[in-house]
Amino acid sequence: MDKILFETLASKTNMREKSVAMARRILVDGESFSAVAREYNVTRQRARQAANRITRQEKIVCKMPEEWQAKTVVLPHEWVNFIGYIDSKVREKKGIFVRVKRGKPELDGEMMTILAGVLAGK
Repeated sequence: MDKILFETLASKTNMREKSVAMARRILVDGESFSAVAREYNVTRQRARQAANRITRQEKIVCKMPEEWQAKTVVLPHEWVNFIGYIDSKVREKKGIFVRVKRGKPELDGEMMTILAGVLAGK
């Protein structure tokens, strides 16, 4: 999640500063629940709850379908661009707010197959 979106979402909650900081480390910085929990001396469940509160707020603000889930993943750079492109295309197709319009990334054969399936609604 980008920092600007995170700050916007966090400002719409009544989360305490410590919870916001934990969620930022997980959702923006890409750190693991375990690492953040150790650093803030809380349980892994508590760190997960902080991150989940922000992702629930994103569903409300961006009007995402309830069955959609937010996931934090670590990927090679070319796949990050590809996943971002797919995200924007699916949101456009469903009439959902698109955060950032992305240009079409350089796609290899595997990426083209995945994209074709997504655009076909599979």
